[in-house]
Amino acid sequence: MPRLVAFGCSYTQGIGLSPDMAIPSTKKKSPLAWPQVTADLLGMGCANMGEGGASAKMVAYKITN
Repeated sequence: MPRLVAFGCSYTQGIGLSPDMAIPSTKKKSPLAWPQVTADLLGMGCANMGEGGASAKMVAYKITN
């Protein structure tokens, strides 16, 4: 099955969309975050790698390592 992999900051993680599902201290991902919603619409799996406070430099590091 194809999978959508998304890297980014708290917007990608889904902080604030569903308080019981995306809590910064637990690094949980909200099922309402854009990567999961997009993957569902496309019929794909989702790997949401978003992390609150991530900078562009951190994202680039995660992608290359």
